[in-house]
Amino acid sequence: MQGPLVSIITVSYNNASTIDACLSSVKEQLYEACEHIIIDGASTDGSQEIIQSYLPKYFISEPDHGIYHAMNKGLNQAQGEYCLFLNADDKFNSNHVITELVKSSANLDLLCSSIQIFKGKSLYRNYCASRFKPWMFLFGHQPPHPGFFCKTFILKELNGFNESYKIAGDFDLMLRVFSNPNLKWKTAKLIAVNMQHGGASSGSLNKKQLMNKEVKHSLKENGRTAWTILIWAKYLFKVFQIKVF
Repeated sequence: MQGPLVSIITVSYNNASTIDACLSSVKEQLYEACEHIIIDGASTDGSQEIIQSYLPKYFISEPDHGIYHAMNKGLNQAQGEYCLFLNADDKFNSNHVITELVKSSANLDLLCSSIQIFKGKSLYRNYCASRFKPWMFLFGHQPPHPGFFCKTFILKELNGFNESYKIAGDFDLMLRVFSNPNLKWKTAKLIAVNMQHGGASSGSLNKKQLMNKEVKHSLKENGRTAWTILIWAKYLFKVFQIKVF
């Protein structure tokens, strides 16, 4: 399928155990008009050698100031009409994901697609984009970041991620994107990405507290209602996404 250039941005730091599967899933995409931009944080576990073997469009390995600084470096290099972020422990669900994203995003600024979250090889949670509505931001709930297929110029005009955030930078950027009343968007039932459970916002209570504190700050900064009780209530959404074995 011929169409617009798509920028796939991957940030990595010591992900030798997962980076090969990530890069392979990009290489196997049937959609040809892709550029893969990889920002590595000076890994020391062999990741760099694996990445170099794939000959990405752009690859740099150097210390950074955190994940959102790394993502912004990737965004600054992006030349595609659309872009998405595929982390080093994520992989595309099939080899026609980009083809389907491009097809479904015709005449749109943004397409929100679904993801699956795994614990090892077992499906843990379905993160369904089609259920998302913008009012859910008030609960700290957002569409899945790895399935966020957006026109690159929109993210660049917003100056990308706010690097002062440690965990909620993706929430903050998506909130700002959706603040545009003229945004043309829709959700798709397509499962775009399989990701591993255990990201920066997962796990300990301390991480959840920091996440929710940053979410509340972002809501306030963007002129939205910011009630702590509503933000913590977002975990009710997640309960209904858990896969029962």
